[in-house]
Amino acid sequence: MDYRYCKRCNKLYVFGNMQLCNNCLQEIDKSVSVIRKYLEENPGSNICVLSQNTGVPEKDILYLLREGRLVFSDLQITLYCERCGKPISEGKYCGECKRDLENLLSKTSQSMLEGKMKKEEKSKGDLIKGINMNVLERREKD
Repeated sequence: MDYRYCKRCNKLYVFGNMQLCNNCLQEIDKSVSVIRKYLEENPGSNICVLSQNTGVPEKDILYLLREGRLVFSDLQITLYCERCGKPISEGKYCGECKRDLENLLSKTSQSMLEGKMKKEEKSKGDLIKGINMNVLERREKD
């Protein structure tokens, strides 16, 4: 089992796929419902007003926006790409940086795969050389 500290409350929990413990996940789910209901009745609210009127802390609202759990085009808030600083409406990266990072990841994984294949081929070659050397040594002894 893998244990981690919750990024929200810092309590130790059994890690699954999420960076938060079950209690925090449940609170976040409740917050999403409260925020969505409020925004349906009060479109165009900014994050400060949203936080004051829903009781959901601003940091939680930002977390939800960054994680893509909240997506509202009329929400008056600007997030910034963590890589280039361009304004974005959701997530952590702008479209251009997402593409760049995906390409970089793809190239890196391809290079790692090719390196692993070369290493395996070399290991096989070394093994064959070792076997051949053993056979030659045995022949010389006989």
